[in-house]
Amino acid sequence: MEFMIGCNYWASHAGIEMWANWDLQQVEKDFILLKENKVNTLRIFVNWRDFQPVQALYGPMNSVKGYVMKDLSEPSNPYYLDEKMLEHFSEFCDLSEKYGFKLIVGIITGWMSGRMFAPPALEGRNTFTDPVSLRFQIKLVTGIVKQFKNKKAIYAWNLGNECNCMSPCLNREEAFNWCSLIANTIRANDSTRPVISGMHGLVTEETENNHWLISDQGETTDMLTTHPYAYFVPHCLMDPMNSIRTLMHGATETRLYSDISNKPCLVEELGTLSNSICSDDVSAQFMNANLFLNWAYNSPGVLWWCAHEQSHLSTPPYNWNMLERELGLLDKDFKPKKYFLKMKDFAMWLEKTGLKQSKPLTDSAILLTKNSDHWGLGYMSFILLKQAGLEPEFVAPNSVIPEKKAYIMPSCHGQGSLYKKYYEQLKQRVFDGATLYVSNADGFFTEYNEFFGFKITSIELKSDIKGSFKVGEAEIPYSYGQRRLIEPTSAKVLAKDTYGNPLLLENKYGAGKVVFFNCPIEEQMLDISYAFNEKRHMLYKEIFKDIIDNKKVVALNDFAIVIENKTAITVVNVSDKEIDPQIKFNGVKPNTVYYGSLEKIPPCEAVVFSIK
Repeated sequence: MEFMIGCNYWASHAGIEMWANWDLQQVEKDFILLKENKVNTLRIFVNWRDFQPVQALYGPMNSVKGYVMKDLSEPSNPYYLDEKMLEHFSEFCDLSEKYGFKLIVGIITGWMSGRMFAPPALEGRNTFTDPVSLRFQIKLVTGIVKQFKNKKAIYAWNLGNECNCMSPCLNREEAFNWCSLIANTIRANDSTRPVISGMHGLVTEETENNHWLISDQGETTDMLTTHPYAYFVPHCLMDPMNSIRTLMHGATETRLYSDISNKPCLVEELGTLSNSICSDDVSAQFMNANLFLNWAYNSPGVLWWCAHEQSHLSTPPYNWNMLERELGLLDKDFKPKKYFLKMKDFAMWLEKTGLKQSKPLTDSAILLTKNSDHWGLGYMSFILLKQAGLEPEFVAPNSVIPEKKAYIMPSCHGQGSLYKKYYEQLKQRVFDGATLYVSNADGFFTEYNEFFGFKITSIELKSDIKGSFKVGEAEIPYSYGQRRLIEPTSAKVLAKDTYGNPLLLENKYGAGKVVFFNCPIEEQMLDISYAFNEKRHMLYKEIFKDIIDNKKVVALNDFAIVIENKTAITVVNVSDKEIDPQIKFNGVKPNTVYYGSLEKIPPCEAVVFSIK
């Protein structure tokens, strides 16, 4: 499949009001500029209010007597779809085919840029549970898909835009049932195209405030989506936009969604959210690093938000929200911004080399446990492992543990962090020869003596003890929440805290080993600025030294991220400084260099090469 490079599209002259203020000539002018700059994919939206302007007629006692169109006329089709809007959409599809764009069509677009766009009859109704709303959603989806499924430009159907923002959802079942209903309605009318999620902010386990699960989206749709805006996603914008933490956000979140769902995951909305966040120069660096990272990690594509500036528009939300006004690839004079030129350069390079994507070759697994901040802990662990030189995949709590050489179980919490079946699986993997690293916050475990090689003599529920210990030349900081007082039995003590209590221990178990860290170092990094500049990854590097030393290609520079797959090896500089990646080869040699230099990598740039 061609790597999707493009943007989310609203016409330059009207933004969200594009369909209501249709101007085919202006859309074509937009298309010419996008095509010139090598865009191949557009995500577009069926504004629900415009396409299905259904209105209720009321009788005595406020009872609904029937439904009509906005102008009180009877609908001309059984789907209550506006014929004029359908005509505009048809013209748009034909024009997209002319210019060679692939279209991802967001159907239930009742939420857009901070504003709701439900039809009058459905305002205030719950999108996910109200029977009247569900009836008209089925009609909308059926009518759109039936009418346009023969349009060649349409690549995929999108459930809608961030539909989990449209209404309250009380439980996982409501979210799952709605997604199943919409996805299966699409498939019933067009089984030839993928159904793409369009959601953001998903979780691995249901929480009190979030019932939209990654695994459920994997079950109901064919492709998941991330909208990795560092400004909105927790733990991401602790450091500048061109720092390792922020640059790795999009790829890490996308990998998390893909690994947990077992489905491909598209970076569907990416952006730096205007010059209030960072300069165009930094946005260009951010764009470049994200393109190489997500391409190397086998994401189907990267789409920017959005095509055009909207500062000249005065309709809501543009008149009330400054955030929405200056997000375009093209500036107000229709000139490509620096980050658009980076996207164009990447597209031209990919076109020239013809390199195909493939899955990264993983050697380790991040085991997420119950009762934890899965995103935050997974995010911290992923970056640390990449700095150390490993290639991890994510494993959901209490699922099947894949066979890997290395396992990381970060910052465990709670009395029921692991089901017995999962724990027994893990023990067997270690017994067979794997290395397991566990860091603990307040998690409960059994068989301490047998598995971890120590016993707990007592516990301090609150401890303000903190300090650091040496790993090679690195000082690894630690601080307790809960403090377990430990007496080793078979475990070797690798480090002690200020008062002599074992802090880091290693125990042989069968053919493998377990390393236990008595502090939740990954959790403590969540809100520390520049946490990845302080060589914390050296802890991982030392624990998994035997595995790392046998890898074909490693980069010794802390900010050189190596991604190996069957196609090529990509090394990305995730910093704002030029670096020597210090690439070391073990039993192989570099062959063809497709992009960049093996010796020097500029800020947020990459080198792509093959080995022999």
